[in-house]
Amino acid sequence: ILSGRYRELDGEEHSTYPDGLPAMLRTARVPYEHEGRPAVLGICVDITTRRQHERKLRETEEQFRLLAENVPGVIYLCRNDARYTMLFINDAVEALTGYTRRQFLADEVSFVELYHPDDAAQIAPQVDAALAEREPFHLRYRIRHRDGTWRWIEEVGVGVFHGGSLAYLEGFLQDVTDRHRTEQELHESERQRRIALEAGAMGTWDVDLATGEELWDEQQERLFGLEPGTFAGREASFFSFVHPDDRELVRRANDRCMAEGVDFDEVFRIIRPDGETRWIAGEGRVVREEHGGGARMIGVCRDITDRKAAEDALREMRDDLEQRVSERTAEVVNANRRLSDEVRE
Repeated sequence: ILSGRYRELDGEEHSTYPDGLPAMLRTARVPYEHEGRPAVLGICVDITTRRQHERKLRETEEQFRLLAENVPGVIYLCRNDARYTMLFINDAVEALTGYTRRQFLADEVSFVELYHPDDAAQIAPQVDAALAEREPFHLRYRIRHRDGTWRWIEEVGVGVFHGGSLAYLEGFLQDVTDRHRTEQELHESERQRRIALEAGAMGTWDVDLATGEELWDEQQERLFGLEPGTFAGREASFFSFVHPDDRELVRRANDRCMAEGVDFDEVFRIIRPDGETRWIAGEGRVVREEHGGGARMIGVCRDITDRKAAEDALREMRDDLEQRVSERTAEVVNANRRLSDEVRE
């Protein structure tokens, strides 16, 4: 500097605080004349804290990069505009949509353009409603993959606010096509099961043998004359419905099922809360969990009152018919005897 080779000189220097801790200083030196003699003006600024923050920021960015590259889904940062213009999105978006990360960042393609027509109208209002309450939004909708197939997407996002104003949106997307299909199949299976149970006047029950807790579905509660959701949930509560004359029969069959593994299969009467007596056919079995887990007793109950009434009516008709046949046979025998007597005379 004094020789005139440099007009000024600045840089960073490592130093040490008086307590021995490392420090980082930024220095600047500028030549000037002092009382006709060349001199150097020096400035020194402690940038230790700033460098520490920058290092932490780099570490955080690296951690985020590793997360974004390895998370099983799409992480994004976008503006809250009509196209949800992307500010950041990870490479996983290509597997999800068929379009590259670069295409989204260049705004050559937008998720808005990929929404299924039946889902598109509801997405923005749901996002806006969540943002108004400063709550996360949780969406499920379909998008068109580049190959022309439709994929079910689950999205969880949140608005990021700075100084009271919405700055951008950040969130996570994942392909749930297989899960959605499975859920739909389970829903349809449950619907068909419910129709079958209702049509057959049949309810299901499930007893935890360790705790005695018993679960009834709504149809089971209706069979026993209860409003859905009002069953007390204990095995003892079930026996309170069983007709006193049948209670011992049912209890023995129940105990044999739990002790010996024999299927429960009994016909018995119950008395509903309104006093009505109904005939029930109960079937069940003990199911033990693997690896020494607990055991449950599960089964079904069917209301066979109408069948029992029909059987009783049929039995009465048969008894009546047999009585009439017996009486008619006796009449014929007597008539033949009288006829024989007359012939002999």
